[in-house]
Amino acid sequence: MEIAFYIVATLILILVIPISFNVKITYNISKNRGLAQVRLWGMSLFFYRIKITSKKIILKNRKETKTIDFDINAPNVDLINEIQQQLFSRFFLKELTLYINWGNQKDASTVALAVSSLQIALNSLFTYIQSQKPTAELMLYIKPKYTTNNKFISFKTRFSISLTNIVQSILKAKIKIAKKETLKNNGKKLQTSN
Repeated sequence: MEIAFYIVATLILILVIPISFNVKITYNISKNRGLAQVRLWGMSLFFYRIKITSKKIILKNRKETKTIDFDINAPNVDLINEIQQQLFSRFFLKELTLYINWGNQKDASTVALAVSSLQIALNSLFTYIQSQKPTAELMLYIKPKYTTNNKFISFKTRFSISLTNIVQSILKAKIKIAKKETLKNNGKKLQTSN
């Protein structure tokens, strides 16, 4: 009887206790290459080199190469966006750091304009994130580079989420998308019948 209790208690703890992830993405826009890494409790779950083409993201590591096609009009984009919204409302953000180096050797005024525009846009985004996740530690570093042609972005975050919240987010997103599809199909039927 005690063994069954311990097994059930362990399963409940696994489902409820937040799992802590570290995500780091760096990307050099000028050279069109970067790195993406996801760590769980210090162990690397995901490590790939990144290259972006017009409609593909190419991920490479020592063992394999993966290609992710992205099309804004694809039917699964709505589901992915809905899952992201559901997950955002349920995860605990601990830290978010964004580094941007933006440079153009030939035109300092373009660099100043680009950096100031980025600063305004990202400050607005960080203000929104802080209002949604008030305990998060947010850091933004944008540096203009007037002597080099370098465009570099680095993104680092630490967050935690429980397995229950992940499953709940996916299920809610699927239900919402299914309702939208049903309403859209019913609307089409009404239009064709008139």
